[in-house]
Amino acid sequence: MVIEGRLVNRNNTGYKWVFLYRYADPISLAHLSKLKVDSTPVTEEGTFRFKLKEPLKSDFIDLGNESYIFAKNIFITRGERLKLIFDVSKDPPEIMNRDIIGKYNQMLQDFSDTFYRDPVVKQYYYVGSNFLLAPAYATYIDKRREAQLKFAKNLLNDPETDTVFKTFLQSEINYQWANDKIAFLWKKWVRNEEVPLKADYYNFLHELPLNNPPALISPAYFRFLELYIRELHRQLPIGIQMAQPAVKLKCDLAREKLTGLAYKVALWQILTEDAATIQSLTGFDQVQKNKVDQLARHMVELTGDSTYLHYQITP
Repeated sequence: MVIEGRLVNRNNTGYKWVFLYRYADPISLAHLSKLKVDSTPVTEEGTFRFKLKEPLKSDFIDLGNESYIFAKNIFITRGERLKLIFDVSKDPPEIMNRDIIGKYNQMLQDFSDTFYRDPVVKQYYYVGSNFLLAPAYATYIDKRREAQLKFAKNLLNDPETDTVFKTFLQSEINYQWANDKIAFLWKKWVRNEEVPLKADYYNFLHELPLNNPPALISPAYFRFLELYIRELHRQLPIGIQMAQPAVKLKCDLAREKLTGLAYKVALWQILTEDAATIQSLTGFDQVQKNKVDQLARHMVELTGDSTYLHYQITP
C-alpha cells in the first residue's frame, strides 16, 4: 500500500512533516480514535510518501501536519497506489486531482460537495433549518437522507463494492440522519421552543440498530451513541431526574439500551462529558478529580474494563 502526495501553494504554511493516522484493528475502548502510525518529511518540492505493509483490510486514514489533521477519511485498500495532491492554501486543504483518486474517494468528495459544501445547501442545513418547527424539520431531514441514499445507490447496491466502504457510507448517512433529529430537539429545548411531536419523528429508532459494532468506523455512529443517551435522560420525568445524579441515570440508560463495545463507548462519553462539565463550572482541583475517578471506577465495576481508570483530564 503506497500513498504518495504533494502539497501545493504551501508558502509560509509550515508543512514540514505529514503524519498518518488509522484505527487500531480491532477497535477497542483503549483506542477509539485513529492512532498516529507513521510520519514522513515533506520535500522541498512539497512531496511526501508512505509505504505501508499490506493492510489486513480496507481502511480509512487521516493525514495531518504538526498542527492539525487536514484530510479525514481517505479510503485505502490492499495493494493500492494512491496519489493525492492538496492545495494547502485552502482551509481545509482541497484535493486537486479527484479524477485519479479512485471511485471511492471521488465519491466521498462529490458527496461532501453535494450535501455539505454547496453554499446554498450548507446555509440551510446549518442555519436556516434551525428556525423550522419539528414537524417541518422532520420532513426536511427525512428527504435529505432519502436524497443521500439515492445519490449513493449505485455503490451501496453493487455487490462488488468494498464492504468496509459500504458500511462506512451507510452508517454516515443513517446515523447522521438520526443525529440531526436528536440534536434538533435539544436545540429547541434549550430555546424553550418545544412542540408536540408525531410518533414518526422517531422513525430512525425502527430502522437503525442501536448496537452496531461494524459502524464504529463511522464518526456519526459514535456521535449517535452520545446523543441518544443524552436525549433519553432529557426526556425522563423531572422527578426522576431530580432524585438521582444525572451521570448515574445515564449509566443506567446505557446499560438498559446498549451492549458490548457500544455500551462501553457510551459510558466513556458519559465520563468525558461529566469531566468537561465539572472542569468548566468549577475548575479542576483534587476534589473534582476524585469525583471523576469515582465515576471511572463505577464504570469498571459495570463493565469489567479497566480502561476507564486511564482517562486523562484535558487541561
